[in-house]
Amino acid sequence: MTRSSLSSHSKLKRAISKSRCMRADRLVAACIAFGALAPYSAAQAESVLFELPSEPLAQALISFAVQARVSISIPRDDLPAGMKSAPVSGRMNSKDALIALLQGTGLSVEEVNATTFKLVNFPAAGETDPIFAVPTQIHLPQAPPDSFEMDTIDRLAPVIVTAVRHPAALIDLPYSVSQVDNSRIERIGARTADDIGFETVGLLTTNVGPGRNKIILRGLSDGALTGQAKSNVGVYLDDTRLTFAAPDPALELVDIAAVEVLRGPQGTMYGAGSLGGIFRMVTNAPDLNFAYGSIQAGVSTVGQSNLTGRSLEGVVNLPLVADRLAVRAVAYTRKSAGWLDNLSIGESNTNSTLKVGGRLAVEARLGNSWTARLTGVGQNIDTEDAQYVDSLLDETVRTAHLLEPHDNKFLMSSFALRGATPFGELEASLSALGHRMDDEVDATGALTSLGVDPSAVAVDRKQDDIRILDQDIRLRGVAGRFPWSVGIFASEVEKDSTSRVSKIEDGTDIYASRRREEVYEYAIYGDVTWPVATWLDVSVGGRAFIIDTTAHIQRFEPLLGISDDTTRGVRDEGLAPRLSFTVQASPDVMVFASASEGYRPGGLNATGRVFSDAHARYAADELWNYELGIKAALANDHVRVRAATFAQTWENVQTDQLLDNGFVFTGNVGNARNLGFEAEAQVLDVLNSDLVLNVTTIDPEIVTPSASLPVASDALPGAPHIIVGGSISNDWGQLFGFGIRSHVAGQFIGQANSSFLGSAATATDDYSVLNVSLQARRDAWAIDLYADNILDAEASTFAYSNLVRPGASANVTPLTPIEIGLRLKHSF
Repeated sequence: MTRSSLSSHSKLKRAISKSRCMRADRLVAACIAFGALAPYSAAQAESVLFELPSEPLAQALISFAVQARVSISIPRDDLPAGMKSAPVSGRMNSKDALIALLQGTGLSVEEVNATTFKLVNFPAAGETDPIFAVPTQIHLPQAPPDSFEMDTIDRLAPVIVTAVRHPAALIDLPYSVSQVDNSRIERIGARTADDIGFETVGLLTTNVGPGRNKIILRGLSDGALTGQAKSNVGVYLDDTRLTFAAPDPALELVDIAAVEVLRGPQGTMYGAGSLGGIFRMVTNAPDLNFAYGSIQAGVSTVGQSNLTGRSLEGVVNLPLVADRLAVRAVAYTRKSAGWLDNLSIGESNTNSTLKVGGRLAVEARLGNSWTARLTGVGQNIDTEDAQYVDSLLDETVRTAHLLEPHDNKFLMSSFALRGATPFGELEASLSALGHRMDDEVDATGALTSLGVDPSAVAVDRKQDDIRILDQDIRLRGVAGRFPWSVGIFASEVEKDSTSRVSKIEDGTDIYASRRREEVYEYAIYGDVTWPVATWLDVSVGGRAFIIDTTAHIQRFEPLLGISDDTTRGVRDEGLAPRLSFTVQASPDVMVFASASEGYRPGGLNATGRVFSDAHARYAADELWNYELGIKAALANDHVRVRAATFAQTWENVQTDQLLDNGFVFTGNVGNARNLGFEAEAQVLDVLNSDLVLNVTTIDPEIVTPSASLPVASDALPGAPHIIVGGSISNDWGQLFGFGIRSHVAGQFIGQANSSFLGSAATATDDYSVLNVSLQARRDAWAIDLYADNILDAEASTFAYSNLVRPGASANVTPLTPIEIGLRLKHSF
């Protein structure tokens, strides 16, 4: 929202690397990083708007590569020292622009293909091995090296992120954004958002179970339950929104180029449901030129379970028409070993989970300046039982009267089009999504106010079926004095929710409800950046929105002969602004300040005997974030630091809560504020090691409670005052022909409350988790031995247990016991 590209206004910006000592391999790495993270592979445009000043050649080539979306091959270890580029301004094709940029340098351009150029005619010097820039997408080598040394180029590369809706250098952005790239994802064996928390600051998830967890950033939590309140953190796959009023679908992080975490409200660019931030998974795009793939298999065991977990995943990339059309396919299956025993029904290892999924993407280059991509995603999660227990005194035993399975089906398709127009770069996307969740919950002893015998064994069968259709069109101007962007957005959401409580013995219905919610959202958004001085940028943006919500709610109480049928509607509209200042304190240090707003629309509850008319509607909530931060890249890029202090005000906090009568209710608990500080640091490629450290301290609390929905605790649930994490990776060189690498990651999470209301306002434990792994690689083979929670720590975590049964607040959800596993991977 602040910087539309690495543009001409980056004169004193660090511009990804120090110009005085920029090595060619760093420039190569910049192209690698950009290509890995760009959501679409773009061709050499017939005409591109360029605005490049005269600057150190290394910096100019990076800015050119980002704007033109091409890669540049440099056949020398170092660019000529002290050489500057010629200024380039106006619309032209990429080759002509590169020739103009190199005027006066003595260098010439050789066109390799439509997206790759080679610099030739270097001044005479000693011969060195050629270094090549990987084109717009990463091309995996046919035979991986026998060590992990090649990762160094990637690790020291300038980090390019796209979570701000355009490619930009992370260090130049006035946002608190972190990135975990593909090499780190593989290094830590990350599979879902839960694992990313070790590598990035201030990210937590609930511990309800696969496909049922919520992501929490900076302690902005509205509770562990997922009901009618809209998502607090937006979860995205590339540019497709995955969540509405639903938990994280827990897509496997297979063949993912990077995970980007954007903290603070992002209402301007992402709209409703992003007041906590954005969790974005960037996929590897189909490669138009190279065929390759990989297959990986694994086994694991958890705690004292006598079951064996297993996994299998594969990736294949296949060009269909060279440099024009390619397909990329991903498939995976993962069976986790259960570790809980249910004494009431006499079954062991009941909480095992089977996950099966895949992704298919087809990308086409349309002419020289347009690309199109069609993507399909499918995943099914089948969990046999819940993972809460009665007490930590025996964290492997459950006593529910029946199994509580969860089935989670996710389907998504998207189409994206991108290209150059006379007015700027156009991006258009259309996505359709279906997400269905089925649960069976032990309702024994619940809903006695409805005339139920408390001794009768009963089950509550719940189903949520969500369908989302999103359309987004953005136009971005990268030339001229004021970079800008403007977009329009339209969305249609349908959510059907049913609940049916019945006796197990004879099937007698006790309670039933049906709810259909329709939400239509329309928005216009945009931003513009004003380069006030070579060292100061000011950016302003906003999003004007209208959200119409209609709910049709039916309830039935057969034992009492009561039913009701209600249809209501509500409209929310407003403006979500953002303002930021960027100060380039030195070539290596940037300071920023920002103010931004996020929002969630209001909604409707059922009324009648269960809820009073006073609670028929819950209001929209909004959050303002005020932030002051600093970013630095020191010691020739080996040390990267980011820190920020922030103050947040949250009005009309929405929450889904379990009331004492056994019903889930959505309401507003009052106004809250949050004060915090976060810092993260990376020390890269020092003594063959990488070190990552992060710390978050927060103080969130309700400052003005709601009179109609009083809270038992003023602390936000699931929001510990301190979170500390970190990892260290070591490359140990060769052993018996294998390259050896170790990885150790740890996290400490402080104590937190579990809920706002009533007897459920108990505290979770503070706890520490330590994961270790040892990896070996030789030729096209890699093997990974790992142990998660190697100290077998025990603690009560942030989750909910039973949604309807009284006394369930005394239950706890323990950490997963120690898991030991082995993975074997072959690349071809």
